[in-house]
Amino acid sequence: MNAPGVPPPRLARPLAERQRALLVQSAMLRGELARELQPLQRPLAVADRLHAGWQWLRARPELVLAALAGLAIVRPRRTLALGSRLWWAWRQWRHLQRWLQPGP
Repeated sequence: MNAPGVPPPRLARPLAERQRALLVQSAMLRGELARELQPLQRPLAVADRLHAGWQWLRARPELVLAALAGLAIVRPRRTLALGSRLWWAWRQWRHLQRWLQPGP
């Protein structure tokens, strides 16, 4: 009698051959996928950098506030106009989020 999980000797060779064939097929499919995804490499790298930059800014809100304060001192009217547009956009975003949430 064989140990649990160990195939009998007459099945071991076909299983090993099948495993090798599947490993070769898997390697071929990975290579094909890598070739097909090659055009997306640069756009995804840019997206990664943007995400990393966003995370860096989120970790340092004082820098954003300092930049806004400097802009408010140098260009107060433009800052006020930009602020009102950003406030409107934020409110629209929140409204859209509430609208898209599934209801009870």
